[in-house]
Amino acid sequence: MRPLFQSPSSLPRQHRRTPFASGRPFRTSRATRFNAFFFLLVLSLGGSLLLLWRLQLLQRPLTEDGKRLTLSEKVTETNGNAGKADQGTDKRFTSGSSNTGTGSISNSGGNNKAPSLLDADNEDDYDDADFLLDGSTDATSAGTREEGKGAGKADAIGGENKEPSADVARKHEICKRMIKSPPLVCAHGGDASYAPPNTLAALERAVAVGADAVEVDASLTADGHLVALHDRELQSLLNDPSARVSSLVFSRIRQLDLSSLWPATSRRDDLSAATERVPVMTLQQALQALIDRVKHITVDVKIATSAIAENRHMAQRLVSVFEKVGGCSECLVWSKEDQFIRHLSRIQPSIKTGYIVYRNFKTGVVNGLLRRESSHVVGLAESLATLQTINDAHKGGKKVHVWTVDDRAGMRRVLGLPVDVVVTNNPTLLRKTMRRLQQQCKHAGLG
Repeated sequence: MRPLFQSPSSLPRQHRRTPFASGRPFRTSRATRFNAFFFLLVLSLGGSLLLLWRLQLLQRPLTEDGKRLTLSEKVTETNGNAGKADQGTDKRFTSGSSNTGTGSISNSGGNNKAPSLLDADNEDDYDDADFLLDGSTDATSAGTREEGKGAGKADAIGGENKEPSADVARKHEICKRMIKSPPLVCAHGGDASYAPPNTLAALERAVAVGADAVEVDASLTADGHLVALHDRELQSLLNDPSARVSSLVFSRIRQLDLSSLWPATSRRDDLSAATERVPVMTLQQALQALIDRVKHITVDVKIATSAIAENRHMAQRLVSVFEKVGGCSECLVWSKEDQFIRHLSRIQPSIKTGYIVYRNFKTGVVNGLLRRESSHVVGLAESLATLQTINDAHKGGKKVHVWTVDDRAGMRRVLGLPVDVVVTNNPTLLRKTMRRLQQQCKHAGLG
C-alpha cells in the first residue's frame, strides 16, 4: 500500500512537479539576464542604423539607369552644378538647378535654365535627365566609345575632366540630325495608346497628334477580302488564341465589335466613345482615311501560311486595293513573309516594298536582306538596331524603320541612331521626346 504522503524525489519522474507547476518563480542567473539584455540592445541598434542608412539612400538622386548615386558622386554633382554646369555625373547637356538639403543650388546663369518638357507640354511624366548620356545611345558603336577613352582623363589645366572629343562629336552629329532631318514618327496601327489599333478612332488620333506616318495591318479573310485587322486583336476579342482572320469570312468579320479593346487610359478625351460600336475597317477604308493626310503609310501584310498560292492571291488583292485608292504613292508594303514581297515586286514593281528583320534572325539572314535590291526599306526590330546595321542598310540604298519603340528609354536610344522612321504605339510620347531632345540641343548650342 502506497503511503499517504511522498516526497517529490521519491515519485516517478512523470509525476514530479516542475517549478512552474508548483507555483514557485522561475529564476535565471545574472549572467543569462545580462546576455539577453545585451542581445536585445545590439539588435535594436542594428535595426536603427539600417533604417537610417535606408532613409539616406532614398534621398540620393537617381542616375539614368535607375541606380542611386553614391555619396561621393552626389557631392561631385552638386559642386558641378554650383560652378561648372557642363561637368558632373548626370549633367552633360542641361545647366538647370539642383536641390540639395534645405537650399537650392543654381548655376551662375540664374534664369538661363534648360527648357523643360514640363513647361512646354504640361506633362508630369518626364524627368529632367539629359537625353544624350552615354547610356542613351548604347548602340552608337563600341568603336566610338573606345576612341574617347584616352581623351576622358584629367586634363592638365586645373585637373578638370574634359569631355572626350569623340563624345562631343557624336552629340553634335545627333543634334544636327535631330534638328535638320529628324526621323518620321510612325503610329503603329494609329495611336494604339488612345484607341484600338487599326480603327478609325486610332487613325484619326494619330493624325491629330502629329504623326508623320501610320502603319496599318492587312489580313486576308477566308473569302478574299483585305481587312485592317491583326490576328492578335481577333484573338483578344474572341478570347481564342487559335483564332485567325484567314479562317473567317468577311461577313463574320464585319459583325465584330472592337469597342471592348479600348485601352484603359485617361488620355482619351471622350470616354463615351468606348461604349459605341467599333467595326473592323477594310484596308481600302483605312487607306482612304490616311491618304494625303500623312507623309507615309506602311501596310504590314499578315500571311497565314507560306503557301505560294496564298502569296499570289494576297499580292493580287493588294494591287487591286491600291488601284481603287488611286495608286497610293505614299504607301510602302512590308511583311515577314519574304516570298510574298518578292512576288509583289515582280507583278507590280512600282509598289515600294520592305523586309522585316526581327529578333530570331541570324546575322547571315540580316546581311542577306540588307543586300537585296528588290526592297526599299529594312524594318529592324528595336533590339537589332545598331549603328553598324543601320549604316550597312544606308550603304545599300535602303531606309531604316525601327519597330516597335514604346518606352522613353528605348526612344532615347533609337533617336541617337541615324534611323529614318521610328514605329511606336505611342506617337504622342515619341513626338514629345523628340521635341525635348531638340530643345536641349538648341539650348546647348549644338546642331
